[in-house]
Amino acid sequence: MTMEKISVFLLLVGVLEFLSKNPSFGTEINNKCSALFQKVKGKALSGHVISVHQASSEIACTHKCLSNPECASFNFEIQQSRSLSTCELNAVSRMSPNNKLNSRSGFAYYEPLTPRERPKQQTTAFSPTTRNLIMAASTTQGTQEVSPTQDQATTPASRVPSTQPTTTAAPVSNCGQQWHAYRSGCLRLFEDHKKRVDANQHCATFKVQGGGNGRLISIFSQDDNNRIGNLRSSEGFPQGEYYIGLNNLQGTGTYKWADGTVAPFTNWDAGYPKGGKAVVMKMNGNSDDGKWQTKNMNSAMRFICECPDGPCASQ
Repeated sequence: MTMEKISVFLLLVGVLEFLSKNPSFGTEINNKCSALFQKVKGKALSGHVISVHQASSEIACTHKCLSNPECASFNFEIQQSRSLSTCELNAVSRMSPNNKLNSRSGFAYYEPLTPRERPKQQTTAFSPTTRNLIMAASTTQGTQEVSPTQDQATTPASRVPSTQPTTTAAPVSNCGQQWHAYRSGCLRLFEDHKKRVDANQHCATFKVQGGGNGRLISIFSQDDNNRIGNLRSSEGFPQGEYYIGLNNLQGTGTYKWADGTVAPFTNWDAGYPKGGKAVVMKMNGNSDDGKWQTKNMNSAMRFICECPDGPCASQ
């Protein structure tokens, strides 16, 4: 990687750092604008999350988005007491047809500014891709702008790589025997029956190579849900009900994933959720195939584990 590319990327990071440290910078009508990004506090885009990460800052979440060619915007948890915040990458932005932001306390939504919103001194031929954001950052800081080609302006995969290692949402190819690629990690279906707590503990016995443990699976889209159902069928696993990571262990009525993330996507069966604190995915080939139902935590069920950020191995 050339020094020019490195300097351009660092300039973009500098712009984001300035925005995070200067909340009054730009237009303040609930939204915060810099020359490149718009931040909408108290809002989030739902239904299009492609991956969920834990990030230490807004900048770290931006790095996640930059490293994923499918990322068009992101939701970031800005009010929390933990050292890491939830970072949700979206496949689309609110500029896409039929998409609008929903109120979400403690979160903010981030997207590149549209040409109409950008200051006049910025280039007019602007497409909200990561490459163009970086090009614009270079211009804003007084360096020479490099005009992207037509393909570069319309292809989200045109990325300037970070000098730091990043985690992408691309499926891994080396999951190992009995494991299957899923989002940025691997999943595995288990035929033996366990209570919900025991199932999650069994998942935790698997170690992710980069650190951390396995857990009951999280599902963030209908495509994810369909993939799991298709995998069960193609691999010959029994029909039935399988524990997933969604739960209401605190008894608050708010269902969260095993890592504590509030579910941006759900696939409840008719009349659910109700009753139990655990959640199963029905895979029976019937009309409710793939739907979710609540269960008593002491019910012994099959289950699905995931290692969320790469291949995993037994202790």
